[in-house]
Amino acid sequence: MTATPKPPPPLYRVILAMILVTVGLPIMIGYCVFNPPDVGFRVFDANLVIAAFFVLYLLLGVALFRTRRINVAQCVIFAVFSVSFLLNLLLSFAFVFRKLGILDGNGDRTFDPMVCLYFSAITWTTVGYGDFIPSPETRSYAACEGLLAYIFMAVLIAGFLHLLARFRSERIRRRRQDLGNQLGQQIYAARAVAHRTSRRAARENWGRV
Repeated sequence: MTATPKPPPPLYRVILAMILVTVGLPIMIGYCVFNPPDVGFRVFDANLVIAAFFVLYLLLGVALFRTRRINVAQCVIFAVFSVSFLLNLLLSFAFVFRKLGILDGNGDRTFDPMVCLYFSAITWTTVGYGDFIPSPETRSYAACEGLLAYIFMAVLIAGFLHLLARFRSERIRRRRQDLGNQLGQQIYAARAVAHRTSRRAARENWGRV
């Protein structure tokens, strides 16, 4: 006996999970960023969040590229998860910088949350004004954040271009299918008219005979 496939989860569960990931997790990490350094989760927990989101985003990109049929729900999930990935990683790196500290232009260590969030955004965009620099403990994190930014932008741009191409091909396929259906209906109607005409002509010829 073949096992019956499990039904997909209800839509409200999917929406609730997306809301929790997109809104709940950034709020929690942001709360930890703006709390004193000894409050909130640890640097190890932030590392887990960074690694988990990076792996999930890569898996989402691979699954998107392997999908032949694209629908609106998949596009929404990809866009929402992209925004969530960006927010969570910016806040997670800001939390790490807040915990370990960064150096200002005078070489003094600062733990200001707004400065750490600003430094995280500057590092993510690979601008590097030089007004703040990573401390010896955060150099590896700054380099990792810049590398993740390049990978994120590559997957994001490639994903949206892939979605646009799939949408275009899907529209062309549906258009061809509609044209084929219309042509089939016209051929069927023409055959029906020809059949009625031939039967009428046959009856008339039979009456003459």
